[in-house]
Amino acid sequence: MAVEFGNLLIQIFLTYYIMYIGRMIFNKKKRAETQIVNKEMGKLREIPIKTMEEQKNFINLRYPKQGKIKWRWKMIPKLLLSIAMFVAIYRGWFWLFDKLNIHIKIWLGIIIIMIIPIIMNLILEKFNLEKSDWRVFVK
Repeated sequence: MAVEFGNLLIQIFLTYYIMYIGRMIFNKKKRAETQIVNKEMGKLREIPIKTMEEQKNFINLRYPKQGKIKWRWKMIPKLLLSIAMFVAIYRGWFWLFDKLNIHIKIWLGIIIIMIIPIIMNLILEKFNLEKSDWRVFVK
């Protein structure tokens, strides 16, 4: 069972998106915060010429400042659970690709990784939960 690099890329990519969507589905607070930030960023994007204050506000929304992390023992089980979920989902994809005998070449994997986020963001835009993708460079 040799792991092909294209399969590895796609499996890690799909695992990441499943974890993101799962986090948005099951964490109402995170989902609400993301929706609020996306609405405010959308309003600021509509302004053609922004003042310095509006630009600073946009950057602060896009890249929020993170404070220092306070060490808590609660962090260890959450981290271990996240790692276990990631590994379990990844192993599920690995098993599925193996059973279905899917072998993706590296060039096709790169193309898929470029196109799938656009499709995912189009779906997530309906719920105002989108993340940025490389479409912003062509607008």
